[in-house]
Order: sequence, then C-alpha cells, then structure tokens
Amino acid sequence: MSHFEQVLWGYALTFPDDWFHRAFPEAEGFAADLRGLVRDAAGAGSGHILIQAEWNGRRLPVEPLWSAHLAKFATMVGAKQVGASAWAMAGASGFEAEIAMPKKEERRLWVGILSREATVLKFMVAHPTQDRPWFEPAVTEILKSLQFVDRVQGIRVHESGLPLPPDCRRIDPALALNDILEPEKWRVFECPHSLGGLHAFYLREAPAHDWQIETFESISGEPDTGFSRVRLRRDEKVIALGLLPYRPRHADETVLGRIAIKLS
Repeated sequence: MSHFEQVLWGYALTFPDDWFHRAFPEAEGFAADLRGLVRDAAGAGSGHILIQAEWNGRRLPVEPLWSAHLAKFATMVGAKQVGASAWAMAGASGFEAEIAMPKKEERRLWVGILSREATVLKFMVAHPTQDRPWFEPAVTEILKSLQFVDRVQGIRVHESGLPLPPDCRRIDPALALNDILEPEKWRVFECPHSLGGLHAFYLREAPAHDWQIETFESISGEPDTGFSRVRLRRDEKVIALGLLPYRPRHADETVLGRIAIKLS
C-alpha cells in the first residue's frame, strides 16, 4: 500500500500501490485508472475519490456545512430526497449519503463530510455501476485508513525556529506589508497554498515544534481585509506570525497565502 500525507491539513491515508494520486488546486484525487482523474470522464475505470479540505476558523457546527455540501451534489444530479446518516472516522464526526443518480447515468455517487477542530474534510466518490464489485471494497479500505497526524515529518525549519510549509519562497517584505517599521526584522514568504491550509499547518505544527500559541486571531481570508495574527512563544523567545491573503493575479479568484515572520 502507498502512504499519502497532506502536509498542510494534517491528514493521512493509504491506497493501493497500483492506484494514482493527483493534487488538484482545491482537492486531492485518487483513482485506479488515470481516466478517473480526468474531468467528465465516463465508462469503465473512471471512478475516483476527491477529498477537499477547508478551514473552519469560526468552528461552525458541521450540520450547516453538510447541508450545503449535500445540496450541491443533489442539485447537480436532480435528486429530490436524499437520506443521510451520521459518520465518524479518525476522531472526526460528520455525515455521509449516497445520492441516487438517474438510471441512464449508470453511475453511483457518494458524498461525506468530517469535521475535526477547525478542519473540515469533504468527500466525493463516484464510479460506474459496472465497477462496483471491485471499486467499492477498495474505496472502503482507503476511507478506513484515514487518520489525522500530530506532526508531519521532514518539515523545513526557518532560522527563527518556526516550521515552514513546502514550496514557499522568500520575497521582499515591502511587497506584502505596507508602512512597516524595522523591515530588516521581517521575513516574508509567498506560498502556493490556500490561506486556510496555512492556518491548519501552524495550528498543528507550531506546538509540535515546541512553540506555545499565545494568541491566534483569524480573519475570513478575503484579500485587503488585514491578516491573521499569531503570537508564539518558546521559552523567552517571542515571534509575531502573520498569515496574509493574496491573489497571484489581480483578476484571479484563487486566494493563496503569504507568511510574515517578525524576528524579535
């Protein structure tokens, strides 16, 4: 079995060695055939699992999040009545449901949601009816392997002692911070990751690296509304950490994150 670990969101699972994994901008995809990872693919071998993680900084109850998730897919296929049941896995809780597809589709669709602390995982499983005998048991084992990790191994550590997510590049602080005092004390990194993913990363990895989170003020994640402020302490050392939203291109709807570290 192959092991997958989502560095930002802190969940892990195993999947068959002959399956494929692909990271999409907003989800992780797994399939037994590469056709399953192509949009709108149909026919034998087009089954897949998609897992989308979201930051729930306001700690909203899972029920309204589930209702919105379920309604999205039920509306998509025209399902009017969908029965849901409670679902618990790896210390997280939520709901699951199979959505009846029109018979002409000859496909099965299952959706689920799990909530744990400030992280929400949304699941979607779809596959041709003809593949059910072998696909469904494999998916069941993959979902059963889900776990949340306390710490991701092999994380890069900054000179300040703070962990850094992968693939973040250092930029001029003036590109991200306006009218800052003592710019020489700031280290700013631009990341190809969602702002929510950065929140989840530091909420988990900072304590795992012996930093005490004294304050964690989270914002909505929309650009031009400020940034999330985190105050961290390790022994006598105090660091101010900022998580800033930005768009790679002005007209781009994708909101990514920057990291600002102020050295004491």
